[in-house]
Amino acid sequence: EKEKQKKALEAEEEKRRLKKILEEEEEERERQRQELEEQANCINYEEKKNILAEKVEQIQKLIQEKNSDVLTFEDCIDIIYKVNLPLTNSKKEELRSMKNIKKEELIKFIKGLVVIKQDVLEDMISFFQIWDVQKKGYIHKNLFLSILKQFGDGLNEEEENYLRAELDQSADPYVEYAKLLNKWISEEEK
Repeated sequence: EKEKQKKALEAEEEKRRLKKILEEEEEERERQRQELEEQANCINYEEKKNILAEKVEQIQKLIQEKNSDVLTFEDCIDIIYKVNLPLTNSKKEELRSMKNIKKEELIKFIKGLVVIKQDVLEDMISFFQIWDVQKKGYIHKNLFLSILKQFGDGLNEEEENYLRAELDQSADPYVEYAKLLNKWISEEEK
């Protein structure tokens, strides 16, 4: 009986020791993950700073070409598209509500549009993963389109028809959302 108790205590002690080792390893992995995340954030910050400086320089040149202290909505849209920045319908309406815009206001507005495409892609993939209950990497095309319509930036009929045509290029009723989103973001760069 004493031998059994001794072995049980030894087994319990071994379990505690192994549990402690696993906890320490998990803490180390979490520390390493946080370090990598911090490094990525620094890189993203530097990348965004460089992109922003480049865009502001391009914008200032385009503003000078307009040869006016105050810009119209159409002038602003022209500049934004020429520097290849994404402009959602809501941002477009925000810009329209500003009426005649001073150069400095436009630059401030545009600074809010500069994004790092990899961050956008990761955010979008994470968003669609919510509906991918089985975590397989794909969802039904109709659900994908419904999500875009409901949570997107107010798709108009033309945009909806374009997206439906894109989705209907494949006979498969499901879409690999990460692959499709990456394709769309890559095409936007071009």
